Amino acid sequence: MLENELNYLKAAKLIKNARSIVLLAGAGMSVDSGSSTYEEPNSLVNDFPELVKEGITSYDEIAKAKWFTLKPTIAWLFANSTKNNYLQSEPHAGYNILKAWLNTKHTSFTVTTNVDGAFIRSGFEEVLEIHGNHFQLQCTNNCHNEIWSIDSKMSNTDAMPTCPHCGVIARPNILYFEDPNFCTENYEQQTDQYRKFMTHASFRKPIAIEIGAGTLLPMLRHESLKFDHVIRINPNPDDDFSNENTIHIQETALNALRRLDELI
Repeated sequence: MLENELNYLKAAKLIKNARSIVLLAGAGMSVDSGSSTYEEPNSLVNDFPELVKEGITSYDEIAKAKWFTLKPTIAWLFANSTKNNYLQSEPHAGYNILKAWLNTKHTSFTVTTNVDGAFIRSGFEEVLEIHGNHFQLQCTNNCHNEIWSIDSKMSNTDAMPTCPHCGVIARPNILYFEDPNFCTENYEQQTDQYRKFMTHASFRKPIAIEIGAGTLLPMLRHESLKFDHVIRINPNPDDDFSNENTIHIQETALNALRRLDELI
């Protein structure tokens, strides 16, 4: 407990004195907004009997791109449920805390593996969404390597959109499992912006605040190794992908951000 309190003080001082900040946000950042991940055992079985009839009983199985071609009705049943879940789960107060911190710095950037669009919806401007955004659509066949936003009229419906070019069923612009047709248009643009940011911000020695990033798909952990100083907010007590300057705050995202904000 004492070590965690000391880490809060160290992290608060680091954030206050930083000239540039990069946020690295994983699934743990979204949890406090109340979004369902459906990664818990039996969660799909309980909520989606239609999927069970098709032999789909796990998140890893429904989160495959093939279903938009093989069984689009089933795929969009789950996709629309996820979209509506995001719409009903407002980004928690931690997003505004982070945005206020970033607004005091010379430069900042946010890198996230989350697909709920919460950073964009919260007004963050420099964002790299590695796995895409559930509120952007693409052709299931990726016929033009082009994305478009979900029509506002469709936001609260369960309709299945179609590609404006070829007419096939569209799908969210998310990097699913086994997904050779993921449209990279937005990803490439955001990655280019992030690369330029890192080049120009290097002299300011940006710090990284890594929030809720796991080790199962450790791309954010790998990214954190590029920084001299990392604040890791994660309730799990692990030291994977750490260096001597990693400050680990063992707490959930919202609780940690509120406590740090009190100290800054």
